[in-house]
Amino acid sequence: MSKVFQIILIFLLSLIIIIFYRIYFYSNQNLPKETVNTKVSEANSIKNLKYELKVENDKTFTITSKSSALLTDNGIEIIFMNDVVATVSNNDGILLTITSKNADFNTLNYNTKFYNNVKVKYLDNNIHSEKMSLNFQERNILISENVKYLSPLGVVRTDNAKINMDLNQVNLYMNNTKKNVEIISK
Repeated sequence: MSKVFQIILIFLLSLIIIIFYRIYFYSNQNLPKETVNTKVSEANSIKNLKYELKVENDKTFTITSKSSALLTDNGIEIIFMNDVVATVSNNDGILLTITSKNADFNTLNYNTKFYNNVKVKYLDNNIHSEKMSLNFQERNILISENVKYLSPLGVVRTDNAKINMDLNQVNLYMNNTKKNVEIISK
């Protein structure tokens, strides 16, 4: 009986994640438009950075940081951000909030790597981890290192959650294949 319940819980979790990413990150456009608001305090150092990207007709990805540093690597500008808050919103309001202590934002392709105390909040669900990579070109999200998914139905602990936004596919897996994804129902 408990195995059947665990299978149902995994199925529901996968379905919620698929619907969530289909609604909030699905895009028919190849590259988003950008708006930049900055206050430069010294060379390559930026205070209160805000990037706003249009990812769909009515959806916007906004990322802000209290302090940042701009570095160029092989002609690509990378912004190293501290105290980061990112949101996905539409005309009705904020749909998803991501917070982390640090993030690396690629200004060429908008791919973002969040790390150190990453928290994702949407509806009544929360995901906590140490790392999250948002890849706009490959249309996938990788949440890794001590992933803890909290929902009204229960808690799921895993090493990795990889979401393919185009195929609506979610893979939950452990780094060590001998270990299992842990599901605790309420």
